[in-house]
Amino acid sequence: MQHIESFDSHTIYIGEHEVPIGEVYRNDFFDKYSGGLIAGN
Repeated sequence: MQHIESFDSHTIYIGEHEVPIGEVYRNDFFDKYSGGLIAGN
């Protein structure tokens, strides 16, 4: 099973794959996977 290795403002890195999340999904991603800590909530 692969996991998120890292991410930046607009891209999630999973193994050899780069998944762009763009501005539209960025805040939802940070809210769900960081408990809002990264998004400043």
